[in-house]
Amino acid sequence: MPQVPKSIRFSHKYVLALGANIAPEGFTMSQVLPAAISMLNQHNLKLTEESRLFLTPAFPAGSGPDFVNMVAVCCSDEGPDA
Repeated sequence: MPQVPKSIRFSHKYVLALGANIAPEGFTMSQVLPAAISMLNQHNLKLTEESRLFLTPAFPAGSGPDFVNMVAVCCSDEGPDA
């Protein structure tokens, strides 16, 4: 996980809950959310913490593929309206 140096300060902190149950072509389910997280740096969000991946069954049972979930903490100088 990339670490933001403590000397760098951001004005906003965001906690993101992410989930997916369909992988785009060329990705496995275990690659989908880490790929999404890596794209955040392209949008002025710097990853500071991330959880492990969790496999969560679809509800009700049999209603679809299982989900992969995770949480990430990001920082940015941009506010939520940016």
